[in-house]
Amino acid sequence: MRLSKTTVPLLPAEVVERLRVRRALDEPSGATGSCPVVLVSAPPGHGKTVALADWVRATPEVPTAWLSLDASDRDEATWWRSVMTALCAKVPADSALHRLHAAPAAGRPHDDAFLATVLDVLDDLPDPVRLVLDDVHEILGHPAERELRALVRYPIRGLTIVLCSRFDPPLGLDRLRLDGRLREVRVDRLAFTIADTAQLFEQTSIELTTEQIGSLVARTEGWVAALRLVARSLQSSPDPAAVVQDFAGDDRSVADYVVDEVLSKLDDRERRLVEAASACSPISVELAAVLTGDPEAAEVLERVEASTSMVTAIDRRREQFHTHELLRSHVVARLRRTRWQDLRDLYQRAAAWYEAQDDPDAALHYSALACDVAGTEALLRARAIELLARGAFRSLEEPDRLLEARGEDHRARIVLALAALEHDELDRAATLAQDVGGETGDDDANLGTVRAVLQTRLALARGRPVDARAAALRIAPEAVTGAPLRTLALTTRGYASVTSEPDRARADAEKALSLAERHGWRYAVVQARTVLALAHAHRDNLLVAVEHAQAVLRSVADEGWKHTPWAVGALVVLAGADVLGGRPEHALAGVARAEAMAALNHVEHRRSLEVLRGAAEHDSGRELDGWHRLRACRARQDTDQLDVRQVALAALLEHEMALGLGRVHEAAGLVRDVEARLDGTGDAVLLRARELWATTRDVRARRLLAPACEGSLPFVTALAAVESSVLDAEIALAQGAHPFVRRRLHDALRRAATQGVVRPLLRAAPTVHRYLEQRRGSFDDLDRTVARVLSAGPSASSPPVVALTEREREVLELLPSMRSVVEIAEDLAVSANTVKTHQRAIYHKLGADTRRAAVLRARRVGLLSSSD
Repeated sequence: MRLSKTTVPLLPAEVVERLRVRRALDEPSGATGSCPVVLVSAPPGHGKTVALADWVRATPEVPTAWLSLDASDRDEATWWRSVMTALCAKVPADSALHRLHAAPAAGRPHDDAFLATVLDVLDDLPDPVRLVLDDVHEILGHPAERELRALVRYPIRGLTIVLCSRFDPPLGLDRLRLDGRLREVRVDRLAFTIADTAQLFEQTSIELTTEQIGSLVARTEGWVAALRLVARSLQSSPDPAAVVQDFAGDDRSVADYVVDEVLSKLDDRERRLVEAASACSPISVELAAVLTGDPEAAEVLERVEASTSMVTAIDRRREQFHTHELLRSHVVARLRRTRWQDLRDLYQRAAAWYEAQDDPDAALHYSALACDVAGTEALLRARAIELLARGAFRSLEEPDRLLEARGEDHRARIVLALAALEHDELDRAATLAQDVGGETGDDDANLGTVRAVLQTRLALARGRPVDARAAALRIAPEAVTGAPLRTLALTTRGYASVTSEPDRARADAEKALSLAERHGWRYAVVQARTVLALAHAHRDNLLVAVEHAQAVLRSVADEGWKHTPWAVGALVVLAGADVLGGRPEHALAGVARAEAMAALNHVEHRRSLEVLRGAAEHDSGRELDGWHRLRACRARQDTDQLDVRQVALAALLEHEMALGLGRVHEAAGLVRDVEARLDGTGDAVLLRARELWATTRDVRARRLLAPACEGSLPFVTALAAVESSVLDAEIALAQGAHPFVRRRLHDALRRAATQGVVRPLLRAAPTVHRYLEQRRGSFDDLDRTVARVLSAGPSASSPPVVALTEREREVLELLPSMRSVVEIAEDLAVSANTVKTHQRAIYHKLGADTRRAAVLRARRVGLLSSSD
């Protein structure tokens, strides 16, 4: 016998230290007092022999007999002679194994007496020994297999048997597992990790980035032989990055290896099945039978798995099989080059089968791979709206690429445009939306509705709500056929009318939500819930709005839809609730999340995010920054595109900030800008009354508030309703009209508790807070809200209002200069006494005793900037 058969193989020059594999080989057995059988099973090229040789050399303290099996070991006599030769080299010279090996009976065929003698001799070995049997697959199906099965059947004290094979040997492995005697090392342990691959390339002086190494590991699935072949190619390549970029199963060196080691050993029947499994991986047993016309496809798949391990079952019932990526890409590339029509036929039949199985995702995938324009368009017409409702956007990417240059079907282009909108591809959506009019047919209602849906969504994404509402008028959910389109139509019409008709938006969204939940369309559920959240928020039902928004965010996080416009809409609702609920830090965090995920081209929520960020900045202590942000937002925005609630909410917030910073002139200008839009509302009355009280402390402000507080004028926002009651209570306190104070604060607390609008109470005047503190416990079920308001402390209250007249502002702006009182009087064309009078008033309002203190105080509260 050749000495090389019993010699531990040498390690390659660029050996990768595999500590992970060594640990797997050394893991203790589940059995007590018995040595295990170790099975190392993996396809060709996964480094089984090298891993075992490395393990043996790393543990020299354990005597190891090595036997590399080949075709000459397939009969019983040769098998036993080879096994005993290997073992005798590692056991003491006085062992009975040497005498048995030398006896003439050692060369005769197997019988039970001989086997019993061998097992007894092995059981009497004085010291533990490992027997490594490499390439066990060489003897399977031959008489030696029976001898090996007998050897591993019963535990032998002191003997560890290591079996290395390309596939699992039929040796009763299930029983060994149950007995706790089997230790297994498979592809998942042998496959190279990114760290292993990096070590390999470092040893061969190849410099690649972590991303490039990760890409190679992913494409090869850690196949050791393929990675070594890549390393060899890279050593001789002038452009390693290009090799990595282009690497696939049709790489010349890898292709040769695949053909020699895998494909060349298959018969025609097995090769046809590998072609089908490669074209449609993962493949079910049923589909394999359809594509190959072989009713015994399951048995053939299992035979290929056993002989190559490159096609493997991926489920417990062994009904789904996966083809190794390099084998798959090599086979598909070869079919594409030499037998394209056969490959196309496989794809088309797979598409038809998946369509019959009600799996439109897979049907579209294979129809697009087949470059079947007509079939793909037909599938899109029939199923694309449902795919949108499910959020299966990736299923539409391949059809989109196929039809970009060749597709002419209007309905297919529209649904692809809708999918592009979900990916923030507005230009792509607009391109697809061109020239989709003028088609007639039996489904005119469907076509007209889906076209109107696209136009509505495009207008919203571009920040044109007026155009969106006009387009939404052409959406007719009741006239369409098919639940997916009706759901989409209801959601879109509701989305367009959220700000103008929130009640109608809510009704449409509730119908859409019912349909979506009934059919299990999770993305449609997200869309409908977002519309419901926005509609309830516009009705100031913040508690209900928050419930819907939180449900949306949970769903988008689970499904990977975090960067869609619907996720941003939910965050806008939550940030708005946090601002009105007096939680500015939470609001800032929510706005930051929304801005981080907000689609760059979608502008439908951009203004709301800007307003909410300004309010949150102001309320968290950056008063001047917040006011500047809201003021700039108003200057940029065309208020005619906004609904009255958006105008009112932003105006109320900015107006309060301006007065708090003493910017009386700017506050008055804001009122003039919005009074036409807010005329006849309680919100407009609040703006005028708040300004009068802040600048003059004139109790006649209550007279202005009376129609709104008594219900004669409607409020556009809950913020104005709560703040009007709080302001009226503050003025009534100054008058000593305590019965009115309690009534107004009770109204404010009730609204705050039911609608979540706590901000006006948190920022109320100190006199109001003292009143609530003195009567804590007397508000019955509203005492919890009182406790919340008072627990926030003084920091939540609005800053002292420093309201200066226009002439006082002019004097203040000159105080930082070195001008004297006389020089300031000359600049303003007034007397020095007049300047002194204004100066005293400024000092009083700012709580300052000196000119320098007044200037510093004015800068702190935002009346002066550092450059003034």
